[in-house]
This record gives sequence, structure tokens and C-alpha cells, in this order.
Amino acid sequence: MKHGGRNGGDNRPPKINHNNLSSFMAQLKEMAPHYTPEWRFSQEEPDAGTGLAYLTAEMLEDTVNRLNQAPLNHFLAFLDLIEVKLQPPRPARATVVFQLSEGTVDPVYLPAGIALTAPHPDGGEPLVFETEKVLLATPAKLMEWISVNPQKDHIATAALDYGDRLKSGLAEPISLFDTSSMPNEQEHTLYIRHDDIFLVDRPSRFYINVHHTEKRYSEPELASSLASEWVEWTYPCNGEWVKFDSATAAGSMVVLYKQRAGKLELTEHEGITGRWIRCTVKQLQGAASPLLNKHLEMDKIRLRAAHDAAGDNVGIEPGALYFNDTELLKDGFYPFGEHFVPYSVFYLSCEEAFSKRQSKIKLTFSARAIPSRLRMAQDPEVKWKMVMRTSDFDEKDPPRVCIRSVQWEYWDGSNWGRLPGSEQFGALFAELPEQSERSFTLTFNCPDDMAETFVNGTSDYWIRARVLQTDPIIAPVVEYMSPWLAQPVLSYAHASQSLFMPEHVYTRSNIDNRDRTPSAQHGGQSFKLFEQIPASHPAMYASFNAAPLKGPIRLHIELERRFTASNQPPWVEWEALCLEASRYIWQPLKVADNTEAFTISGELQFVGPSTMAPARLFGHERYWIRAVNRDGSLGDSFPSNPVASSMHLNAVSVRQQVSQEKELTIPADGFVQLAPTAFIEEEVWVDELAHFTPMDRVKWSDSAPEYYMLQRDGDGNDQRFWVRWQPVVSLAESGPIDRHYSPDHAGGMLQFGDGIRGKLPSSDTAETVRVRFKTTAGANGHVDAGQITGMVLPFAFVSSISNPAPSIGGGDAERVEQVLVRGPQRLKHRGRAVTASDVEWIAREAYPQIAKVKCLSNRNARLERSPGSMVVVAFPAGGLESAAQFPELRKAVERELMLTASNLVSLGGAIRVIEPAYLEVSVHATVASQSVDDLLPLEMACTAKLNAFLHSVTGNVDGNGWNIGETLHVSVLHSLLHAVHSLLYIERLYLHIVKIENGNRTEWDPGRMNEVIHGIVVNGSHSITAFPGPK
Repeated sequence: MKHGGRNGGDNRPPKINHNNLSSFMAQLKEMAPHYTPEWRFSQEEPDAGTGLAYLTAEMLEDTVNRLNQAPLNHFLAFLDLIEVKLQPPRPARATVVFQLSEGTVDPVYLPAGIALTAPHPDGGEPLVFETEKVLLATPAKLMEWISVNPQKDHIATAALDYGDRLKSGLAEPISLFDTSSMPNEQEHTLYIRHDDIFLVDRPSRFYINVHHTEKRYSEPELASSLASEWVEWTYPCNGEWVKFDSATAAGSMVVLYKQRAGKLELTEHEGITGRWIRCTVKQLQGAASPLLNKHLEMDKIRLRAAHDAAGDNVGIEPGALYFNDTELLKDGFYPFGEHFVPYSVFYLSCEEAFSKRQSKIKLTFSARAIPSRLRMAQDPEVKWKMVMRTSDFDEKDPPRVCIRSVQWEYWDGSNWGRLPGSEQFGALFAELPEQSERSFTLTFNCPDDMAETFVNGTSDYWIRARVLQTDPIIAPVVEYMSPWLAQPVLSYAHASQSLFMPEHVYTRSNIDNRDRTPSAQHGGQSFKLFEQIPASHPAMYASFNAAPLKGPIRLHIELERRFTASNQPPWVEWEALCLEASRYIWQPLKVADNTEAFTISGELQFVGPSTMAPARLFGHERYWIRAVNRDGSLGDSFPSNPVASSMHLNAVSVRQQVSQEKELTIPADGFVQLAPTAFIEEEVWVDELAHFTPMDRVKWSDSAPEYYMLQRDGDGNDQRFWVRWQPVVSLAESGPIDRHYSPDHAGGMLQFGDGIRGKLPSSDTAETVRVRFKTTAGANGHVDAGQITGMVLPFAFVSSISNPAPSIGGGDAERVEQVLVRGPQRLKHRGRAVTASDVEWIAREAYPQIAKVKCLSNRNARLERSPGSMVVVAFPAGGLESAAQFPELRKAVERELMLTASNLVSLGGAIRVIEPAYLEVSVHATVASQSVDDLLPLEMACTAKLNAFLHSVTGNVDGNGWNIGETLHVSVLHSLLHAVHSLLYIERLYLHIVKIENGNRTEWDPGRMNEVIHGIVVNGSHSITAFPGPK
């Protein structure tokens, strides 16, 4: 629909007479010879007669002009007769955020009508803005925004420390209800720590006994679930979490098999460094794990471990071997030296085996005795005789020296004590084989008080064998039977009755780590292993650092991308987490959602319940509210889900207006000039004290205070009784007692009745009229972001104010040219939206700042075929840059159409107002110029031509802009550019189109523009390359 008439102009009546000064002078010159032959008429040589002719012609021209204005005056009089009046200016609107002073504890009440100021764009007096609603500014800060989807078991943190980041300008847009494009932070994990049990390197088995004291029957199912295919057990090794080779269940016990060598490393969890293992629920694609529906609980965990000696062909090697302070090689060594002495000491360390207290440890090695002669003294002197036998010269075997007794010891933290169960191995080294090695196995129990200590500068778990007794040396030469050991290995295993408490147990669900150590160690309070998301539908959680109590608290949500619903908006309910009767419950939150479930930018108003209490959710101890999407339409809507560019707490809408109040006495004709310029939103109160009895005054002021107001003096006597009169478009249907008046907002006038058509406030009875009204600067009320910073009167605890976005929506009063177009249309539709044309004109009347509008019948908001539905595509004035005012436009138009459309349409919710899809057209062309000097001017001229032609409101061939749904063909651009001077020809030209809809940018095929029935052409970025053409 064009903004003008049929031919793009206004609806002015045609001229009755087309004569002007020139034509009248020509007629006088032609007539002069016939009426005054003695006078020679000459404009080149004027005389008194010529001057008189000019005066006559000018008077005739004025008369013709007045005659030509008669049809227009009749037309305007007709419009007045049918009560078509000029529409008043519209005030610019903005959102202002109030910042409270640091340290403010209690909320601050801010009434409606607070006057704020901003510098005038053209200089002069500051512009005044007034708050539209009451605000309770809360000192609470917005902290986290978290999206959840319980059906998919997905959690995504959209923002952290949001309030502070928004204040500092670092906040990024928040993708609401989006768990698809963001990493899933959900993790269901059981963490168990024991620094000794889990100190392993070689293949081993861990036995985990799970208990539930009150539900012993559930223990087998619990163990079976923890060993099922739905979970994965892992341990840290080589800097990553490595999966256990297998897991089985036996009764209430889970057995984990580690069949590969690799040390279970120290890792950190919740600031605690230790040896951890974990059990994680496997994530399924697009669905929650069925394990979560079992609600697994336990109240105690016990652990034990065993070396997998059968599966380990190497065994556990000692960490270090020492003879006194000499390090020994593991391949073969003398544990007490080649020539031992009493109190020689053999040290052996093994942290993996000796850390398993109460386990049965086996030390296996091969050993034999190696003879080693040692001369201890000189040979005795030979006693020579005269006659000696040859036997006297034979060398005799020296006596052998063996280790008769050793004591096996361990370090108990303060002393070396006897190793329990090692007494039977005290004489082990006394009878070692001499010819060949034999395998020996020492078995002993690892003491409870085994502790680490330093031996030769090495800290570890150590045992030692100390020589207590050897054979005596009775000959100068003796033969030491020195023990030789090789390939020592160890193994351990806890008995089934040797169970140990875990050192720490944590569960992680819903991005929250919970310490379960007290229960896991001592039992009593049961806990859930894997908790479900505390919601049954997709939800958006918001947290505060303090309780946002009472209200009205306002949160302004500015949407960068809106969600498009078919007919009804998504079903969203707001709730607050409250503590009642020592139980946390989600209570419905009293809200007024002007965003219509995130389909438009707007304000969320709520009242914080007094029972709100801090609770730990998603790893944060906060005060929580949430938006629950009951129909699930937002949970799976990515990439069409709403995206908020900003969400400001303590925000309230303001309008550029100045509130005034006057008391008047109405003249007898009923007309009163209220203001010299246009005004808006008046309230007319008439003092009718004499017309009501004292009893009626009290009755009406109590029952209907919005229409009756009793004013008393200091002594309690009735002073005035104000009655609010009602505005009507016309007094033609008002009766003599109807308290009606007819405002002319654009003319600054009020018309009261004459006693026949409407009641007339009489000056004879001193009926004073009090009028409250507002004036506005209209389009001059537009200011940039951050300009509304002043307060006419300061408020306690308010440190600063600011508007995060420019003010929008202001418009000047309607011009006569515009009403000439609108008036006849008003007569056609008569306030009833029947045809598509009716709907379009009613939409224009409801919001005059509409530049383009188109009604698409039998389509819903998604532009799908829907009989009985109606969608109105409205493009605000100012083009794409003013698209931010669309939410206000949408509300105004939908409200008016609901009143004027058929009940079958309005009651069914089938009327929707949507924003057009912006078809951003960028032209890329290569053109030839006539000369080198014309290259740059040609490029600039072509770009200017394209910018003017593709302007949404003032472009196109006729200069009236582009219609909604109108397509563009490349041949039109060829014709357009060929009209540019100095252009020889166009070598190449192509279009690049981007469709911008609900904040989403999508490349679009120029040949498919006709498919976008709600699209409108807007300017993109043009690239013109000129080159010299052939001469």
C-alpha cells in the first residue's frame, strides 16, 4: 500500500479555475484596444494604466486562489463533520535503568511520573522524560542465566556474573532456552578418593561395596546399575581419564578390573588433590539416560583392592633396594653385602603394595647362597717336625659363616617395629641352596600403622631385614655363605572382611559437586548418586545474589532475535524457589510478561515472594527464579530460539512528555483552548460538589475512586468533589446529562456539551474544571543511548540513571496532506476491519509511524495457510534503523484490531502483527566510463543512484518506496544505471541478497524474492567498480 493517493500524491480536490497573474495580464492586453483605443498597453513601457492592470490581475488571482480553495475547505469541513481530526504527536519512548548506591540493602520505591532530563538534540532547553510506571528498585543483582532441557538432559550456562558484566559493557547476547548450540555441561558422576587403595600401577582389582541401610533390597540393583552398560568407570593415567577394562557386579559389590599397567595418578577435584576414580553416566544422543529414572540412592561405601597376580606376568617390582646405604640392582644382589656382619640391614620399598594396610602381602624372589672366603687373620705358624706327614700340609676347608637370624621390620611412624607374621621367616637365610636358585615366598600382613619414611634420602613405604645373629668366626679363613637374591616381586590382596572407608566421595549432577563424604563414611543420611534436572520441561533459570522481594520489580528484555509463534505465543510460566515448612518448592511467580513469552522485546514485571530463600542449584548458592516452557516449543527451537541482547534489572519505560495541570472555567459555548500546541492523554475532572449529597460523595469516592475523588479541608469538611468526565469522539450522540467532552488533541482544544448534546459545566454554580494533560516534542524527542541521565528531583539511594538504547517511536502531529488521504478511508471502513484494505488503514490510524503495511488473510504468524487467520505485516517509519520500535507498534495495532475485527477472528487469537523480512539488497557492478577522469565520479553517482532507488520508504520508480512483497528484477537496475551520465555500458551486474528475519541473517537467491511474501527491500552495501571504456 502506498502512503499517498492513487497516483502517489494527496487527495486534494481539482482546481476550479486555472488562471493566474500571467493569464490575466494577457487577457487585459488583448481587451485593451477594444475598450480603450486611445491607451497603448505596453508592459515594456509601463504607465499608470499598466500599474492599474497589474493591481487588477493580482486581485483576480487572489480571488481565483480563494475559489480554488473552496473545494478543499468543503472537504475539510466534511471531514470535521464525520469527526476526522488531525492525530496528535506521539511521544518518544525509551527504557531507563536505575542504579542504586553501593551498600543499599532495602529496595527503593520509585513512583510513576518521575521527571528525567536529556539534552535536546538541537540545543536549548533539556527534554523531559517521565517514568510511565511504578518501580521498586531492588539491590539484588542478576548473576547467572542457565538453560536446561530435561528431556535431553542438557544444561548450558548462558551467562555468569551477568549484572556486573552488563554494567561494564562486557555482557554478550544470551541465547535463551538454547542447549543445542552450546556445550552440554550436564554430567552425572560419582567421584571416590582413597590415596592408598587407589595407589596402583600394575593390573589390579577394586572392590566397591555399596550399601543402603533402609533399603537393603535395593543394593543388588544398585550394584548392577553401577556395572551396567549405561555407566563408565575411569581413572586418571598419563594426564587423561582412562576407562577400566571391565566392571562386574556381585551382590552389593562392584568389581573394577584394571588389566593394563599404568599408574593411577594424583588429580584434583573440588580443590582436593588425591587419587580418584569416577563413575560417569554415559550421555545419549538427544535423550536422557534411563539410569536417571531409577533414582539410585546409597548411604555408605566400602573399598578394598587386590593385585591381579594371575593377570600380571611381571608383578609388582620394589621401588628401591638398599644394603645399608648402598643401592642394589633388582636383577641380583647381596641383600646384606658379600661379607655380612651382625646388624647389617636390607631395605626394600614398594608404595603400591605396602600402602595396602591390612592386606596380605606376598614377597617372592629367587635366592641361593654364594660361598665367599675371607681371611680374617694370618695363617698359624707351621710347627715343623723332623718327620711330618703329607696330611700336615693339606689345606683344610674353612668353617662356614651363615646368617642364623634376621628380623623383618617396618616403620610405624615413629619406630622400626617387627613386621607381624614374619617370625617364621627369621631363619630364611640360614639354609639357602648353594648350587641353584630356588624361589621363596614371604607372606605377611601389612600393618595398620605402616607409614612412609626416608631411607637414604628416599621417601617411601619401607620394610627391612636386620641381621640379628650370624655364625661365629673361629678361624683365620672363613667362608661366608652370602645370600644372593634376584627378581623380587610383590603382590597383595585384601581379605573380603577388610573393608575401608573412602577418604572423600563426591557426586556431580546438574553442574554441581556435592560432598557426600560423611554419609559415605559413616552411613545414615542417604544420597542420590545421579540427580535429574529439577524441571519437567525446558526452562531458563535466573539467579540473584540477594532476594528480589516485593514489587513491582521490572526486568527489561531486549531481544536480538525473536521467537515466531504460529498463532498463540509459547506457554511460559515463571516460578520462584521458596522455602516453606522446611521444604524447597517452586511457587508460581506473579508476573506481567510484556515480552509475550520472548516473542517481542519488552518488560517482565514480577513480585518477589517473601518466602524466597537461598538454595544451591547448578553449583551456586543463590536466590532463583525460572521460566518454564510448558509446551516445549522453545526447548527445541534452535536456531530460531530467542536471543536477548540485554536484560536490564530495575528498568522502567519512560516517555518524552511534560505533565501539566490547569483549572479552568468553561465558557458558555463549551470550547476551551487548553494548550497553544498539541497535547496528549488528558484527564478532565469537574468539581460537582453541589450536585451530590454528603452521603453520595462518600459512597462514590469509596466505590469508584478512579472516577470520583472527595477533597476535604484541614477540619474534615468537604471542600471539593471531583468527578471525572469521559472523552468521546463526537458529542452528536451525547445526552444533556452525559458527562462527556470531545478533545481535539492536535489543535489543543477541548469541546464540552451545550446542555443538549452533552452536559455543560456551568460557571453559574462555580463548577471548576481541572484538566491534567501532557505535551510532547514528538519526533524531536529522539535521543541517543546514554543521554537520559538527569533527574529533576533527586531520590535517595539512586546513584545514577541511563537509557541503554536510543529513544524511539516519536512522531509529529499529522499534517493536513495526510488527513486528506486518511479521511476518506476512515469513511470507508467506519471503524470495522472487514477487508484487507480496512485492516491496513486501521493499523495506520492505530500507529501513525507505520511506513508500510500489508494484510495477508488466511495466514498465521508463520505465514502458513490457516483459514480464518489474519497476519498484518507492518514496517515502521524510519526503515530498518527504527525497527526497535516494532514491539510498541505491534501492541498498538493488535489492540486496535482486536476491537475492530470480527469476533470470529479476534476471539480466536487469529490476528497477529509481524515485522517484515528485510531483503537487504547489495549491488555489485562493473561499469565502463567515458574517460579516466570520470571513474570516481561515476562510481559515486551509481552508488548514490542505487541508495536512493533502493530506499524502503522514498525509493522505487515513483519515489514512494517499496511495497511489502514487491520484488526487484535486475533489469530495472540496468535501466537505472544506464541513466547515469558518463556511463558507457555495464560489463557485469549481480545482486547479493540477505534475508533478515527475527534477527537471523540468511543469504537468499534473488530469483526467489517472490517467495518472501512479507519481505521488503532495504539498502545493503553496494560495490561499483568503474574502468575506462574503449575510445
